[in-house]
Amino acid sequence: LNGVVLLGATVWITWEAGVRFRAPEPILETPMLVVAAVGLAVNLFTAWLLHDVGKHDLNVRSAFLHMLGDTVSSVAVVAGAIVIRGTNWLWLDPALSLGICVLILVWSAGLIRDAVRVLLEAAPYGMSIQNVRAGVSACFPEVVGLHDVHVWAVTSGMVAMTARVEVRLESLDECCELSARLEPYLRNEFGIGHATLQFVRGGKGTTDEHR
Repeated sequence: LNGVVLLGATVWITWEAGVRFRAPEPILETPMLVVAAVGLAVNLFTAWLLHDVGKHDLNVRSAFLHMLGDTVSSVAVVAGAIVIRGTNWLWLDPALSLGICVLILVWSAGLIRDAVRVLLEAAPYGMSIQNVRAGVSACFPEVVGLHDVHVWAVTSGMVAMTARVEVRLESLDECCELSARLEPYLRNEFGIGHATLQFVRGGKGTTDEHR
């Protein structure tokens, strides 16, 4: 929702900038400068508070991007107010608005992309199922293959996985021991915090349709 609102804001600002280009209006430089300076100070402090947390949490990152957009806007407005006050270049106000829109558009598009991947239960960005299969096969010789693999992001920082593990093992104890080694490996190498694994014995009955 935050990403969609940001996209809507860019559309509205772009429209207003187009109107200002066609019909420039007088600008009150001093109030513009004061308000922008106060907003800049508040936004810088808030963005600093959210920066580290926003790396791992999608919700906080959306708030951080909102604050970052406001911060960049405040910097542009402060600079624009100073230049306009000295030159009376009224076109600079809508030009800065369009530049800010481009930045917000890029940030919000990335935010929406990540949110949609979570909502669609898709694999996290940059996650390769083939790499998971290859890594498990290389590190665990008793594993014949991984089948019906599904990896998805439950929420920010929480990745889940289900898979059918074909093994060269005979007993339940051996499968439990393998599971105890597989789960930390998946967590450390691929960030998969919760894995539900079904073990099946490899043999002639295995077909290639699941591979």
